[in-house]
Amino acid sequence: MVEEVKLLKTWSSPFGLRPVWVLKLKCIQYESIDEDLSNKSALLLQLNPIYKKIPVLVHNGKPLLPSIWSVFTKEGKQREEAMEELVENLKLAEEELQGKRIFRGDKIGMADLAFGWLANLMSVFEQVTGFKVIDGEFPLLSS
Repeated sequence: MVEEVKLLKTWSSPFGLRPVWVLKLKCIQYESIDEDLSNKSALLLQLNPIYKKIPVLVHNGKPLLPSIWSVFTKEGKQREEAMEELVENLKLAEEELQGKRIFRGDKIGMADLAFGWLANLMSVFEQVTGFKVIDGEFPLLSS
């Protein structure tokens, strides 16, 4: 069976770059579909009906939806629960980085690409939303 991988993204979003890097790093063939977010396609709305955002990675017709952004999109009790889950995941990542600059220690891998945006963009998200995620608790991830 032929594996079909599609990536819905925009040229201007840094979030679409991470899946591109991972797919290229793993030599996975995929179809890149650039979305116009001011005029969202029926495909985007079908594949990500809840958030209606990019990127959306699709494997054999099934979308793999992002979840880390739920901290920024939820409110009240739901945000607290999402934050608890995020903090637990960040603790695991921080522990894995102990004594290393990158996760594998010698070569950049998928985990480095997945977390690489933290040091650059997390402070921007925190400033815009007024909600602290890192707050000095994870010095290795934010450096």
